[in-house]
Amino acid sequence: MKNKHPYTYELSVEQFTLLCKINKESEIQKLVHLAEMRPGNKHRIRLSADEVEKLRGHLTEVLAQTGFGSDYQITPEGSMLEDLIDLLYVKNAQN
Repeated sequence: MKNKHPYTYELSVEQFTLLCKINKESEIQKLVHLAEMRPGNKHRIRLSADEVEKLRGHLTEVLAQTGFGSDYQITPEGSMLEDLIDLLYVKNAQN
């Protein structure tokens, strides 16, 4: 049987908390499936390729809208969003 969510990512507590906060405000919430708690305070999420693309697209929009201060410098949250976007490339998934 083929796995519907073949891409696995490990997120820090901070990354996972930010992802949950953002997802409460959007339809993307359903894309964050039950996360497994891992050693070292990591959260493991599993996504399909389509879900990865949707989530990355949404995070990119959020970054553009809220990730920079009035001086156009990236904020701490914006920096974390960039890290999440970079992480969520299919090639970075753990299988």
